[in-house]
Amino acid sequence: MSEMSVMLVTMDFRHLPTSSYFTYGYDWAISITALTDMNGNEASTPSYLPEMLLSTSTSKSDTIQLALQSYVAQSVRIDILLYSGYLLAHKTLFGNSTVAQYAVANRALYGTTKSFVVVLTSSLSVALPMNLPIIDTYTTYPTMLINDVSTSSTRVKHSSVSGKTIFSPSSLYWGSNSAVNLPYLPYFSNCQGYGEAIHFWEIFELAPECVLVPYNETVPIHQYSFGSYPKADTCSGISINCIYDEVFSDQQSSSRWFEVGASTMIMQMSKEPMDASELSSSVLSTTEVISVTLAQTQAGGRVVPSTVHLTFQYFQRTSSRKSLVKATVEFDSYKTLNDAEYNGGTQVAYTLLIDYLPMSHTELMINFALEYHFYIILYILVGFAAVLITAIFTIYHRLVTNATDIPAFKFWSYLKFNMPPALYGMALALLPVTAVIFLIASLISGHLSSYNVWAYPCSGSDPSICQLTIFDNIPVCVFRITVLPL
Repeated sequence: MSEMSVMLVTMDFRHLPTSSYFTYGYDWAISITALTDMNGNEASTPSYLPEMLLSTSTSKSDTIQLALQSYVAQSVRIDILLYSGYLLAHKTLFGNSTVAQYAVANRALYGTTKSFVVVLTSSLSVALPMNLPIIDTYTTYPTMLINDVSTSSTRVKHSSVSGKTIFSPSSLYWGSNSAVNLPYLPYFSNCQGYGEAIHFWEIFELAPECVLVPYNETVPIHQYSFGSYPKADTCSGISINCIYDEVFSDQQSSSRWFEVGASTMIMQMSKEPMDASELSSSVLSTTEVISVTLAQTQAGGRVVPSTVHLTFQYFQRTSSRKSLVKATVEFDSYKTLNDAEYNGGTQVAYTLLIDYLPMSHTELMINFALEYHFYIILYILVGFAAVLITAIFTIYHRLVTNATDIPAFKFWSYLKFNMPPALYGMALALLPVTAVIFLIASLISGHLSSYNVWAYPCSGSDPSICQLTIFDNIPVCVFRITVLPL
């Protein structure tokens, strides 16, 4: 498997007797190993399987579907372990009823495996999602994430474990870290067909509701193509059935994602697609991310959303390149919980709707997504149009007026009378401001043109090892971002 790829493994075990005859883990089991180098001992280091698959309430005499999300180039080995002599006699049937399908991310930046990612920071006022990686157990990005995406079985609610899926306060999770990058949606941790993690490229490229435009037919938006519309990938009305993993009666110190108020930022997303290798090493600045905020809500107390609507809008820059511009979350409908649902005794379902839409030139212009020179030229054009309208208005009234004595148009006299005081006042204001700006710039940089302006004395012969600028003796705090497995 290559990086940012998925393998859908479908195992049809409906021929198996019910679990009362053969027990999973005792009579038979599934083992999946993912390694960059298969050395013959791979069976001793199997990957962790999803909680839903291992649950005793999940029927194994059914069609089991596992999605293997790979973040690096590696080899995968799938073993069906038969411990019962009766099952061993039917080993060929197990192999013939297992099928693997494979797909690779390809369209965020066409021809590459890059994908958009979520950025969660420690400064968020929202309680941590339940599908976050465990920070005290792992220190590197996982090579693979395995999800149970079976659609024939009823979803199993994931366990709520303090220090594993629930951190209150959030500082217990973050420790010395300040942010985590994720290639999938947080918060929505238990969804039919996607399991614990909904990967962006998976829904934007593989969902049946998506209309994917071939590369050679894609029509991007150019900077000055006023009023134009792109011809690009569109995903509209993706509907995913999910259940809440959270126990509503277990209150936390911070509001959970379905409890926050309107206009609250619940996460950030990268504007540009990223490689899997960049996930754990890249520290994104505020100019490289967009905020995902909750548009409106009526949730609170025992009222929770039953329909959650996510909308992602992007800029088709070229035939191959997309950039995210805007993302919003809306709660479209609500449900009032009864006692059993509120206390976690009964599952609570909700529908997740997702739209992925290209933006028109007008929408991009309104959202300030175009290059800066476009807005400079637009400002000049608007000013020219305003002057032109004023000139037409003036000429019209001078032509149709009934006055016999039309006053002369004294534009230059107007400038001669009004401009000198304005220029004089601007000069008086700029002199002290410019002096202060140059002083600050020289203290920060340590020089002014070819002259040295050192904030501290330097007795050595090599100025490069001295503390010369005003900030040189201030300690630097380095923030480490670690992306971790579930």
